Amino acid sequence: MNFSADAARNGDSIFRKYPQFLIYCMRITLLICFVITVSLQVVASSGAKGQGMENVNVSIKLENEDLISAIKKIESTTPFRFLYRTSDVKNIDNLTYSAGTTSVQNLIKSLLAGSKLSFKQIDDRILITKTTEKVANLVPVVKLQAISGTVFDAKTKDRIPGATVALKGGQVKVLTDERGNFRINANIDDVLLVSYIGYETQEITVTKSVLEVRLQESAQSLKGVVVTGIFSQSKSTFTGAARTFNAQELSKVSNNNVLSALKSLDPSFQIPENLSMGSNPNVLPDVVLRGGNTLVDISQESVNNPFNYQSAPNSPLFILDGFETTLQRINDLDMNRIASVTILKDAGATAIYGSRGA
Repeated sequence: MNFSADAARNGDSIFRKYPQFLIYCMRITLLICFVITVSLQVVASSGAKGQGMENVNVSIKLENEDLISAIKKIESTTPFRFLYRTSDVKNIDNLTYSAGTTSVQNLIKSLLAGSKLSFKQIDDRILITKTTEKVANLVPVVKLQAISGTVFDAKTKDRIPGATVALKGGQVKVLTDERGNFRINANIDDVLLVSYIGYETQEITVTKSVLEVRLQESAQSLKGVVVTGIFSQSKSTFTGAARTFNAQELSKVSNNNVLSALKSLDPSFQIPENLSMGSNPNVLPDVVLRGGNTLVDISQESVNNPFNYQSAPNSPLFILDGFETTLQRINDLDMNRIASVTILKDAGATAIYGSRGA
């Protein structure tokens, strides 16, 4: 190579001839040095992690020393570090050991012999903990048996389909079928919870494999149910104008006549005075619900007066247990036989019963 002053002046230097090649070589060299440096650091830091306690030997001598002093001596001669609670190891003392060179694992076993401490290796750490005494809880396995039964209405003796039968304190739950029958897995002396809308929830203790459950009507539950004559619906989801009265509420205002009781409970249910009625007990009262009837019954022959198309034009439509009935039947109805009365007041009644419900 020519390193003379003439070569420098004439631009014949090797750095000027091969600038890109030399820069590339410098970058490669720098990258190799970086990789080697990182690799050496990783190898140095993982030296202890790759070794087990049984593969690392130690030689120490102990004379009436406590466990904490022995641990510090092991840490000073090995790559391991100990993790422990001072309260767990402070009472272990009077340790003597002079067996020469041995593995860290055998040494720790000898030091902890007779104590309630155990140890295990986690990377380059040795964890010393108290040994947990495992008590075997022998839980007798009880085989459940099939319990069957039928749910009835206590008053009418009718079977109740769709009633819920649940095991108290458990997750088991079944429904009665269309004939009110149910089948559930339980044990003798278990308690079953039987419930249905409009009835009191009953707790039944299982005493035999076949049960007969009779539910009592709940006066409180009937307040949240609207009976339209065609279906029963929860009061919270019924959008029409309706009032429901149970037997208790009716008996508070009248024990003789349901019409008189409704007149006192609901202002929209009116019984106008009839002077021609006199003292005749056989004359039926006039009943008006939210004013007069405004829809014409075109099936009547006489339509001269559109508001007088029947003998009682303003009398509301009465439904008894799902069937249309007369004012006479309602007037003579025994108060003790009434469970609840629902008054439908708005267009919802017309949508169900047509002009008769207007």
